[in-house]
Amino acid sequence: MHVRFGEEKQGNSSTTPCFLLYSRDVEVTTKLYTELLKSSQELRVAKASSVSNVQIIDPALTSSEAVKPRKAQILLIALLAGLFIAILSVFIRRALELSVYDPNQIEARLGIPVFVTLPNSKAQRRLKRLKKKNSDDVSLLAAIQPNDPAVEGLRSLRSTLNHVLTQVPNRLLLVTGPKSGVGTSFVAANLGVVLASGGDRVCIIDADLRNGRLNQHFGKKSDPGLTEILLGNLTLNDALQKTSLDHLHLLPAGGSAENPAELLMKKRFAKVLDTMQTHYDRVILDSPPLLEVADAVILGQHAGAALLVVKAGEHNLSELEHSVKRLWQGGVELRGIVVNGTNNDQRDKHHPRG
Repeated sequence: MHVRFGEEKQGNSSTTPCFLLYSRDVEVTTKLYTELLKSSQELRVAKASSVSNVQIIDPALTSSEAVKPRKAQILLIALLAGLFIAILSVFIRRALELSVYDPNQIEARLGIPVFVTLPNSKAQRRLKRLKKKNSDDVSLLAAIQPNDPAVEGLRSLRSTLNHVLTQVPNRLLLVTGPKSGVGTSFVAANLGVVLASGGDRVCIIDADLRNGRLNQHFGKKSDPGLTEILLGNLTLNDALQKTSLDHLHLLPAGGSAENPAELLMKKRFAKVLDTMQTHYDRVILDSPPLLEVADAVILGQHAGAALLVVKAGEHNLSELEHSVKRLWQGGVELRGIVVNGTNNDQRDKHHPRG
């Protein structure tokens, strides 16, 4: 019995240190867990007790209309921008093409007076539309709309010519232009009407033997006319045509010719002009384009004075200078310039002389 007791005592002494070690670990772990749990609960309480500094002043309002896009504002801005770009493009285009609009600029550059500026005529455009429907009708603006601003300009031109043409050697007046489409035939035909209305005996000759259309303004046929006279197939009296206006006759261009310049250089043409000067106070020669063919210079050598018809915005200064130089080199007496197709603003800047 004594021995067994001693053995049990030795066995208990070996297990005691392990038990103490595990007890201490449990105690430390329990204490650590308790502290963490306590800290966690304190943080939750602190978070729940915190007060926000954000306050609601007014509740949000809902708009009945869309805030964006603002269609009216966008359309207005687009309209203004479009107008600005359009105006800017016009100025840029004029600057690039260097076309002449101002009669004062023409005078300053060429040294030749601008006798008159003829504005665009709405009545003339209507007459052109009616002319296309019925080619037999007269389309003379000066006869149908005598109070039109363009006709008033031609009356001012008549007053100027009455003074200028007293110093020329004959009664022949050449009306020409740098190129086609500037209104040479319009000026020649309506100027003839204005001169005849003033009591002068006037004859208008369509000297464009290549593409003469002066007869269309009077509702007449183109042939027979000047071509047949120069070929010796017709007399002057048989070719002349009366118009609906007193003291005004027309000599149309006639049929097409193969060599118009050579026909105009014949002595027969000079004799025709001399004969006509004995019967008329003023003979107007409507010529073909100056820079396209040589006919205009040939005609101008017979005329005592010449008018250069230009159209606003259709020419540059170099083109006009070349036209004037060509007339002077051919010995043509260029007396003045007629600016056709101007607007009202341009006309106010340069009043017709007379």
